[in-house]
This record gives sequence, structure tokens and C-alpha cells, in this order.
Amino acid sequence: MKNYLLTLIGLLFAIGLSAQTVKVTGTVLDEGRQPLLGVSIFVQSNRAHGTVTELNGRFTIDVAVGEKLVFSYMGFVNKTVLINKAEHDLLVIMEEDKQALDEVVVIGYGTAKKKDITGAISSVSADKLKETPAVSLNQALQGKSAGVQVQLSDNSPGGGVSVLIRGKGSINQSNDPIYVVDGIIMEGTLNNINVNDIASIDILKDASAAAIYGSRAANGVVIVTTKKGEEGKARVSFSARTSFQSPSNLPKMLTAQELAEIRIEGNVNSQMDAKFLANPQMSIEEYRSEFNALKQQYAKELPTSMFSDVERQTLLAGETYDWYDQISQTGVVQDYTVSLSGGTNKTNYYISANYYDQKGIIQGTGHRRFSFRVNLEQQIKSWLKVGVNSSYYDGATTYGGANIGNGLGANPMYPFEIDGKAPLELPYYTNPGQSNPVLSKQIDNDAKSNRFSMNAYLKIDITKDLFLKSSVSLDQVNNFSGYFAPSNIKQGQSVKGEAQIKNNRWTDVMQENSLNYSKLFQEVHRVNVMLGNTVQVNNYFGNTQYGNGFATNVMGYNNISSASEFPAGKQSSSKTRWALASFIGRLNYAYKDNYIFTFTGRYDGNSRYAEGHKWGFFPSVAGAWRISGERFMEKAHWLDDLKLRFGWGQLGNSNVALYSSFTKLSPGITVDYQGNSVNTIQNSDQFMGNKDLRWERQEQINAGVDLAAFNNRLRFTLDVYKKNSKDLVLQTPLPVTTGYLNIYSNVGELENKGIEISLGGRIIATKDFSWDLDVNWATNKNKLKSLYGGIKERMNDASNPLNAGWWVGKPLGTIYTYRYEGIWQWDDDRVLMDKMKDGREGGDTYYPGENKIADLDGDGQITTNDREIVGYTDPKGYGGISTTLNYKNWTLNVIFNYVYGNDVFNRSYHEYTLGAGYGTLNMFNDELNRWSVNNTSGSIPRAHSNNLDRMLISSRVMQDGSYLRMKNVTLNYQFPLKWINKVGLSNLNLYVSGENLLTWTGFKGADPESVGTGYDETYPNARSFTLGLNVSF
Repeated sequence: MKNYLLTLIGLLFAIGLSAQTVKVTGTVLDEGRQPLLGVSIFVQSNRAHGTVTELNGRFTIDVAVGEKLVFSYMGFVNKTVLINKAEHDLLVIMEEDKQALDEVVVIGYGTAKKKDITGAISSVSADKLKETPAVSLNQALQGKSAGVQVQLSDNSPGGGVSVLIRGKGSINQSNDPIYVVDGIIMEGTLNNINVNDIASIDILKDASAAAIYGSRAANGVVIVTTKKGEEGKARVSFSARTSFQSPSNLPKMLTAQELAEIRIEGNVNSQMDAKFLANPQMSIEEYRSEFNALKQQYAKELPTSMFSDVERQTLLAGETYDWYDQISQTGVVQDYTVSLSGGTNKTNYYISANYYDQKGIIQGTGHRRFSFRVNLEQQIKSWLKVGVNSSYYDGATTYGGANIGNGLGANPMYPFEIDGKAPLELPYYTNPGQSNPVLSKQIDNDAKSNRFSMNAYLKIDITKDLFLKSSVSLDQVNNFSGYFAPSNIKQGQSVKGEAQIKNNRWTDVMQENSLNYSKLFQEVHRVNVMLGNTVQVNNYFGNTQYGNGFATNVMGYNNISSASEFPAGKQSSSKTRWALASFIGRLNYAYKDNYIFTFTGRYDGNSRYAEGHKWGFFPSVAGAWRISGERFMEKAHWLDDLKLRFGWGQLGNSNVALYSSFTKLSPGITVDYQGNSVNTIQNSDQFMGNKDLRWERQEQINAGVDLAAFNNRLRFTLDVYKKNSKDLVLQTPLPVTTGYLNIYSNVGELENKGIEISLGGRIIATKDFSWDLDVNWATNKNKLKSLYGGIKERMNDASNPLNAGWWVGKPLGTIYTYRYEGIWQWDDDRVLMDKMKDGREGGDTYYPGENKIADLDGDGQITTNDREIVGYTDPKGYGGISTTLNYKNWTLNVIFNYVYGNDVFNRSYHEYTLGAGYGTLNMFNDELNRWSVNNTSGSIPRAHSNNLDRMLISSRVMQDGSYLRMKNVTLNYQFPLKWINKVGLSNLNLYVSGENLLTWTGFKGADPESVGTGYDETYPNARSFTLGLNVSF
């Protein structure tokens, strides 16, 4: 009994001691013995109990004996102090966190510390990628790196994203960067990569950084490194998110009644034109009186000369039909990732699986993918390490048969059913009109793809300073697409159903070896040398089959052999092969870590070119001066890093069409003198081979400044560059006497120059609250410097404003069309209006309310010679803004991206504002502000029954493409460790997120970022609301 009492007394005494609170007073200094203001100090077991240091670094806090105090300050390593008694003058020395400068950046065939970088490289960490839920790698990059313009070119599920680094470097060839994922140079889209698997993204923007990839690096290099396991206990992580999507913006369309009024007005204007010609002196009051009388009469009668019986019934019943609503739906996205990672001192592993499913906002559209990744690394011997990074992807995309143009443009006067049946088409009076968008959902339009990628490597440490790395990689892609339009809908009716299937496969095998030497001499001379070689072989095979005339629609495209017709011109197959051999080298030298030099070279041999032009050398040189490491900067305690960079290099673009150096022959069919088909061998593409064809070459210089200050609370990077692209590959015409139409030749020169700025830092840092802000901005000016034969312009297709031609001294992105000068008004010169239409008096004439076009050549009439460059599609500037606010366990992140100063040619706006009411499309409600004698200040030209002939495509539809978009807002709550540790979890956070919430723009279409070049609006950009979870144990 006595022992129990002693034990109880001891426990009570211990509890009393643990509960004893003492006062701790002290000072926090940096390594230079300077006081630190604003250091967060908190009790490790209770972050809510804490304080911050004052101006002189002093602090006071009450804390229980046995607790630990944590001292935290940005740019310094956290320090933890155990409190066993009261402290009256506790001295805490904070050590600078060198991690920011020692952060490792992947530079291609190796890594380097951030402080040693001499080129223009942007890095995006996994933490930055986590800030916004992203579907693909390229979407995750948007707005996060200066000089990298990411544009959503296709908003549909599984749609593409275009990436442009420092402007367009080629006229006709691809401007896409190359992607290197765990050492594998990957062709095609990277939508298959699970963003949750990415550890970092490094973007090589200038020639000195990218020259290690030689003939393929002219458009920049995006290096993706996926996650690896870390030494310690196995860690299981699970993430899940569900999103609900709707269009972020849709143009408003006319109702049946509004469209009917325009049709009536168009007919009235047509009739009044004859009276106007007969009596040019008619006053506007007389015209208005007759105009209104006729409108009222026709609105009451709904004459059969203007409206079909079906349309009249709709109008008399006061109905209107929203066909877009019949094909749209709420989009739903589900995204799940589970991963297992861990390791020992000899082994690390990372295994993940991802399932993604998106139901699009247009019925029948969607995208599903499954991906699996295994990254393993094993230290076999003290001198031998082996590893493998592998991934598998399986995806399926359904494009559907209905599109946004079918829905928005459908006739609102036409009912969903007539006599209980859905109509095949929705005519406008007697014009055929759109296919029924609801029936179009019966179309099968699918794509499937799977991809296996693997990179196996070994690393042999020959000495402590020298190692050899060798790797073999495989990248294999299989694609399938199938299309079937059944015979019971308009698209397949005339051919009794049609089907097409396409299959293609490419296999890419690459073997690489590199020898790396690194040595520090006399504590001041640091040398890194890398020598290596690569061999890559690519094989491709594809075929297309087409058939029509099916007895049944049941099998779709799955039994194409049951078709009754197989048109010869729609069957094809092809097989290609190319190879690349390379020798690479890089030398890095640093003196006292303040003077840094990099020399790089790559010697490439490419099978795409003829003998004598297969090989090319691509060198670069760069230097950096780390001013902050100089003696005279020792007293600048506020400065963490200041570095000047300069680089020069040459790069190549080998994305020329395969076999362009050779004249190609293929089987074909011709007709003999009796009209019989005869098999033959012929040059089907009419291109003559060019044995002198060379790769495009680019020379680039770059100067930059990197600055970090105030314990890395302020970060600044500036880059200025100029790049000249020479030997640009163009299709040039040949004389008819050669027997060919075109030849690929090296004939052009292009210049890009620009500025990139990144500015970021922590504006506020207290114990419980912090505010970070990052801004990046870039501008690029593009100019064509020369074409072939001394010509100053080359016209391609004058009727296509976006691809009319190229002009020396001008950017590539031009808009070439008629200049719109407003609307002809009632009091304008009638003789001038008359002559401008056809060049003579008494002939056809323009009328008040019609578009006024500038007579640029002064010949008194509007002809094709009056077209000019009216705008430029390249922006004057673009970038992103990211701000993060942290309060205790809450985090709010807001991301904006912006573009300004670019013109957009909104082709669909022309079609949707023709103002006739007889065409194949409904119209935007901008038509409500059309010109008429009752509204002479209207901004849209008048309605007319024949506006298809009277409305020239002009700069009227050129619009300002500038926009500022609130790309993402995410609110995250991180559950405290002391809560979740009790249930065996190491991490738990919940978040809600909104994407594309607001867009500020003057653009008049659905989305200024993804503007179609055709008649229809593009797939709507989705506004998403997401609920997500991340958990680890």
C-alpha cells in the first residue's frame, strides 16, 4: 500500500512539474549577429501559442517546462529549443537556409545547382503544381513561367494545348518544344502524364541551356522529372477530386421571334432598295414610314414567301426552341491517384496508379484515362546503381457527333419534333440549314490510345570523381480512331451510312551513354565535364480504311468490311523510319563559385537529309558572374544572391516532313485512252526532292540577371534575348515544265527578340499569417527578315485572312483583309456609294446601313486590291500572377493569367452577324443593335435578304484578344498533425477550387484564348468547381 502511495505522489509531482509555466525572454540573431525582426516563435505542440520578435530581435513568451519552442523565419533553417527552466536572456542564432541557392535544376544529361546556372531556365516545383488542379502537364504550366505561352487550343475533353517558348521560330515547321520525361525524348502530346507523378519541370529557354539537345531544341526544351521514393517508412498517398463543369461563357443567341423580325426586316430592306434607286431624293422620313408599314404588315401576315409552314406555326404559338440546351449537360470530372513510395539506404521506389474520367459539357463528349507508373532504383554495389522509370497509359476520347455550332446555330423556329418525329435537318425557310444536333449524337466519333514508356539505366562510379551512366529507353504508342455516321441521319443519309477507321503505331528506341567527371581543385577551381553519345530510331506504321453503303447501322465502324463501297482515294497505308545519331559534350568551370563558364556542343546526324547534309554541329557558350560572392559585397547583408548571365548558342529544327530530300513515288490509278483505270507508279504529292535541303538553324544570345534578397523574401529574374532563325524550310513553287508543283527549300530568315521578367517574394511573414506574391511578364517581337529570290511578300491564300501570306519586315501572325470603316449613313455621298460597289454609276450600289470598306488603291471601287494587313495575332505581352495567403492551417491560392495587345480574327462572328435570317445559322443577339432607319446609330450593318453577297469579310470581325482571367482559386485546409497522427495519418488536407471563374475581355465570342478559324464557335471553355482530398499514411 505504501508503494502505491509513493507512486501516486510521484505521478502528481511529475504532473505538477509538467504543468509548470515559465517565462522565456531572449534575442534572435542571424549568423552575422544582426537582430532579426518578425521571426515566428511558437510551441511545437500548439502552433496557436506563440509570438514574434521585435525590431531588436527580442521576444518574450510563457511556456510549459518540457515543451519545445520552434523559431521560424523565411530564408533560414527552422530552429527548435527545449525549455527546461525559465530563461531571461536566451540567445538564438538562426542559420541561413542555403537550399534556395543549392536547389538542383535538371539541365539535360545532368543536373546543376541553381546558383551555378548560366542559361535561361525556368523551374516549376511539385509544390507549385499542387496549387491548382490540372488535367495535363501543359495546363499546369500556364502562367507559371515567363516567356512560356500556354494556350488552350481545344477545350474539349482530351483536347490539345499549344506551348510556345519565346515566339515562333519557324514559318512552316513545328514550333512545339521537345519534351524529355525521365530522360525519354517523347513525341506527340503529353496528356498521358499524371500531374501528381511530377516532381519538377525545368524549361530550357535559351540556346546556351538547350544546345545539349542540338538539332531539335530550337523551340525550347521541357524537362519533366517524376517522383522517386525516399529513405524511410513506406508512405501511401491517396488523392481524389470531383469537379462540376459548365460553360464559362456562351454568346447569347436570338429567339425565334427576334430572328423572324430580322428576316422580315431583311426582306423589307430588299424591297425598299428598289424604291431607293428609283427615287434617290427620298427623305429618310418617307423611307422610314414605308419601311415600318411593310414591317408591320409582314409581321402580322408571316407570308409564306418568307416563312415555311413549320416556322409560321412556331411564331403563331409564341414558341422558341433552344437547340443548344438539347445537346448540353453539366460536365463531371473524377480524378483519383494512389501511390506507394519509400526506400532504404540502398533502394527507393515510387509506384502510382491514376484514373481520370471526364464527361464533357456537350453530350456525347468525354475523356477517360488510366495510367500506371513504376520508378525503381537499387544500389547493387558501392560503385553500381541501377534503375528503371516506366509508365503505361490507356486512354479513350469520345468527340461525339453534335458540336456547339450545331446547337447555337440551329433554327430556333424549328421544333424538336414534327408529328412525333425528330427532323433530319433544321432548314431556314427553304435553305437546308443545320443537321439536327440531337440526331447527330448518334454519330460514333471515338479515339483510343495506349502508350508504354520505359527508361532503364545504370550508373557506374569509376572513381569518386568519375562515373559512367548508360541507359536504354523505349516509347511505344498505339492510336486508333473510328467514325460512323448512320444512314438514318443527315450526315450519313446520302451514302447510306459511312465509316472510317484509322490505326497507327510508332516505336521509338534510344540508347544513351555519358561519362561525367567532377572535381574541385585547390578549393577554388571546380570542373565538371560530360561526354556522351546517343542513338535513336523511330518506326511508324499507319493505315486508313473507309467504306459506305451499309445494310444496317448496328455494327457501326466495327465491321467496316460490310460496306458496299470502298472508294479507292479514301484507303491508305504508310510506313516511315528515321534515325538520329549524336555526340554530346559539356564543360562547366567555376572559380570561387563567382565566375562560372559553360561550354556545350552537340554533333547530330539525321537520316531525314541527303548525303552531305546529314550532320550538323550545334555549339553554345555561357558565362555568369556571381557579384554577391565578391568581397566588396560582404557588407550587403540584405543581399542573398546577385548574378549576371550571358549566353550564345546555335540550335536546330529538324521537324521537316519525312523524305523531303527525296522525290517520292507511290502506287496510284490513272486512266488509259479508252477510259479504263490503270494501276501506275507516280509522284502523288507533286513535290520534287531536294538533296540540298538542310535543317533550320537558329542563333540566339541571352543576357540575364538573377537576384535574391532579404533572406530570399524577394526574388527577381530578368532575361533579354534575340534569336535569328535561318535556312527556314518553305514550300516554294516550281515551273510547270519540271513536272512538279513544289519543292522544299531553305529560303527564309526570321527574328525574335524579347524580354522576360519574374518577380516574387513573401510580402508578409508573421507567426500565423504569410502572404506570397509572384508575377511574371514577357514580350516577344517577331519579324520576317527575308524570303527567297529577294521577294518582299508571298501570297498564299488571299481569301484567308489568317493565312494570306508572309511579308518581309512584318510578323508572321498577320490578319490580311479589307479595312472596315463603319456603316454607310443616310447622308453620305450617294454617288460615292454607287461607284464603290462596282466602279460605275447606275449599276449596283451600296445602301445606307451597309458596311463601308476603305478604297485603299483609290480607284473608286472596292476590289481585291483593297485588302491590307489590318492586325497582328501575336500579343504585346503575356504572363501570370499567383498569390498565396496562409493563415494557420488555411491556405488560399489565386492564380491569374493574362494576354494583351493581340488581335483576334473572329471568323464565326461574321457568320453569326450576317443579318439575313435566311442563312444556315442563327445569330448573336448583337444583331439587336443593327442599323436601320429607326436605329441609325446601330453598330451592326443592316439586315438584308441577300447579305451573303453584300457583306464582305473585313476587319469588322477583327477584335481585341486581350484578357485577364482568374484561372484558379483554391482554398485548402491542412489538418493538424496532432489530430491526424492519432488515427495513423501523416497528412490530410481538403480543398475547394474554382477554375475559369472570371474573365475580363472585350472579345465578343465564347473564349478569347481558343478562337476557332472556321464558321462555328469552338468547344466552350469550362468553369469548374472542385472538391478535393489528399491523404497520406
